[in-house]
Parts: sequence; structure tokens; C-alpha cells
Amino acid sequence: MGSSFLFSGHARSVQQGEDALAPSYAARAIVFKKEQEKWPILNGRPVENHGPPVHLFHPVFSQFQHTFTNLNLSLTTVDYSKANRYIYASAALYDNEALQQEAILASLNAAIRFNLHNVESEDSTMPDSCIVMRTAGNFRTIGGVYELKNEIGMGSSDPAIQGPLSYRKAWVLDEVRCMP
Repeated sequence: MGSSFLFSGHARSVQQGEDALAPSYAARAIVFKKEQEKWPILNGRPVENHGPPVHLFHPVFSQFQHTFTNLNLSLTTVDYSKANRYIYASAALYDNEALQQEAILASLNAAIRFNLHNVESEDSTMPDSCIVMRTAGNFRTIGGVYELKNEIGMGSSDPAIQGPLSYRKAWVLDEVRCMP
């Protein structure tokens, strides 16, 4: 029962992700409650919508938490400089969203040492950018999703909700999904 049960749960999750509404629409406050009832993401909203601790899935999550809370972490002046450039680019005001996206992504790519890529789902929804990684089995997988909003409260979607919804849509793509 073990692996077939896990695979059927995985297939059900993939189907829910494929059937779910577009992230930019589903992240609207008036739509998100219904989205969480029909195709929930396990983000703790409401509280009962949560999954097991992420640390169980891969040791990199424990490593991240350790690094994030490590007061003795030594960063170089180059690390600080790159972070500073990203902060300034993020705080600047731009004439249009394309200029903002270009400036912020260039400094973010340098700061995180990953390149962000566009990944489009079958229903043409697309987060602003994704970190695409290769697994040990040489599969492509989504390591992170980036959603840029001009200003907090602008537009109709909450970026804190749209990001996880975008991740779900990107995760169910055949070319980036890792099947067991």
C-alpha cells in the first residue's frame, strides 16, 4: 500500500495544481478563500491547511534554517555589497514595471548566485521568475518562485499568496516535475 498510496496522493496533488485557478486571479482576497476550499495550498491559511515540516523532505531545508539563524555566519564584503545593491534597486522608484523588473532581477541574481528564469504553465500562467535547479537524477525542478509587485497594495493580488500559488502551477509542469 505504501508507494501506490503515495503515488496516488502525488497524482491527486498534480491534478489539483493543474485544475487550480491562475495564481494572479486566485490570490485576490475575494477569491482566495474559495481557492483554499477547492484546491488548497498548505500555507496555514486557515490553520488546518498545513503539511508536515519541510525539513522532512530534504536536508537542505534544515541547512537553510541553520544558516539563517547562525549568528556566527561570516559574510564577505562582496556579499554585503551585493545585498546592498539589491536593497537599493528594490527601494528605487521606476517609471514602469519593466525597468523595475530588470533592475531588481539583475541585482537579485547577483546576490543569491542563481539565475532566475521564466517558466510558463500549460494554461499560460507564469510567475515573474523562478529558480530552476537540477536534481541528483538530472531532473529540472523549481527551487523558488519570484513575484514582483510595483508596490504593496497595488493591483488586485497579494504577492505573499500569489507566490505559493505560482509555485504550485510551476511545480505541476511535466518538464520540471520530479515523479517518484
